[in-house]
Amino acid sequence: VSYRAADFEALRCDIAFAVTNPNRVGGRVDGYDMKLVVDGVTIADGKVNQALDLGPGQTTTFVVPAVVKWSEVADRITKRRSIPND
Repeated sequence: VSYRAADFEALRCDIAFAVTNPNRVGGRVDGYDMKLVVDGVTIADGKVNQALDLGPGQTTTFVVPAVVKWSEVADRITKRRSIPND
């Protein structure tokens, strides 16, 4: 994860993923739709037009830009908080 910017609304960062192609045949992906959800909070979604070349027996790294909105994180934490029944 590399951080790009942060303010009172959100954290903007880039998340790198590694994809390993164990096959003897390579492939190419011209683009993809993606949605990255962590603990019920969507931090990245959309269409990526970046091509990925998946060489045979090779690992390819690609980067997904992500935005973590503080309001969504706070909402998620609030929902998980346990309140005693005393």
